[in-house]
Amino acid sequence: MHQRIALFDWTPGGHHELYVQRFAEALAPDHEPVACVPDETAATLAERGIEVHGLGEPRPAVDPARPAPPQHAELAQKELDLLERTVDAVRPDHVVLMYADPIVRRLVKRPPLGVPASILYFFPQAHYPRVFGTPMSARDRARALMHELVIARWRRRPDAASVLLLDPVAAERWGRRRGAPVQWVGEPPLPAELPDPPAEREGAVLYGSLAARKGIDLLAAAMATAPGGRVTLAGGVEAGFADQLSAHVDRMRAAGTDVVVREGRLGEGEGLATLAAARVAVLPYPAHGGMSRVMLEAAGVGTPVVVHDRGLLAHLVREHDIGIAVDCRDPHAFRRAVDTVQAEGPERRAAALARFAADYSAPAFRARLLAGLGLPAPALPVAR
Repeated sequence: MHQRIALFDWTPGGHHELYVQRFAEALAPDHEPVACVPDETAATLAERGIEVHGLGEPRPAVDPARPAPPQHAELAQKELDLLERTVDAVRPDHVVLMYADPIVRRLVKRPPLGVPASILYFFPQAHYPRVFGTPMSARDRARALMHELVIARWRRRPDAASVLLLDPVAAERWGRRRGAPVQWVGEPPLPAELPDPPAEREGAVLYGSLAARKGIDLLAAAMATAPGGRVTLAGGVEAGFADQLSAHVDRMRAAGTDVVVREGRLGEGEGLATLAAARVAVLPYPAHGGMSRVMLEAAGVGTPVVVHDRGLLAHLVREHDIGIAVDCRDPHAFRRAVDTVQAEGPERRAAALARFAADYSAPAFRARLLAGLGLPAPALPVAR
């Protein structure tokens, strides 16, 4: 049955535009996706042949000089007002909230939207301590449990069509409970054409937004434990982080590390080529929850990874043998892991990396997405 499906995302930056594009591409053969996104994103997607509905200015950033909770509440209410107006204007058969995490707490308190709605939820973490052995503070555990209870409440609403997740473990757990269906969709697929690695890969790369949360300080501490090595830092520098980034780079260089900094947001192809040129991709994110697209991108171009020993990322690295999970807060252990993966060479895990990337192929993603939205789909690939 042909459906008009609104893909709603008010948040700019990061991978938001890419997610909407890949969801639309997966739906387009049989359905009518409409990208409901900020005007600046709408212009780009329209050039790619995707029907768009502009939302005006993007979601404003939180002002760090003001208390965050009141701002989060205010922005969530504004986003939900915008969502309701968008549903009235676009008149879809189904709406997908492409980033539900900041708004679902308040969404469940509002009246039904009047059309079936699915939510893409990025950061379930209540299962981290028991399933993954990840320590969490009492406050963080309480917050994660509260979000899980909110999702359970959402699944009982009359307009709740499904919950879409990037965490296969959370999907399996939630799927055993009553309520709207839960589907692991996984990261959207990589491009059909991927860059070939150079004849000689070199060094370690940290790719993505260059920000405090990415553990660049942990990488600097690790590289400072011994001379030598090469590190590439590539991506846009988050506002307010430039001075810290410079200090971390100086520390590595003072220890004898060859550091290359490529500031500025890279296009998808440029980012993949940057990952393909390295012998190891490092993801020392100290408090990260959920999946990482950078990890999939690295696997797609055959680059093994070193990740912080936390949550889903560490679980997937161990389960699929695509790198090493280590406590990146221990600089000596982190440096040993980076050196070990580089010494082994990408060939050591080439087959495992290829198998992992194949789980996120375009046909597999399309099948999972259609199943998640309750639409006719080919048989689901088995999640490994």
